[in-house]
Amino acid sequence: MIDVKEAAIVAKDYLLALYDGRDIYNLTLEEVELSEDQEWWYITLGYSEISGLRASNYKVIQIKSETGQVFSMKVRTLQ
Repeated sequence: MIDVKEAAIVAKDYLLALYDGRDIYNLTLEEVELSEDQEWWYITLGYSEISGLRASNYKVIQIKSETGQVFSMKVRTLQ
């Protein structure tokens, strides 16, 4: 089972690889959650597409805790 630090690194690397060629600034780790059954990590990352601005875009990356494989990336909206 991967730990929270490994899950955060997997999420960051996935987002950066997927958005290769796009400007990503101020990438931050916002939230981490291990599902109750310990099967999934949910890692929320924040970033901006404009230099100098705080994070304005948020993505939740779902990672299989046993393998570290990414299963999904979804938009996280703030309420």
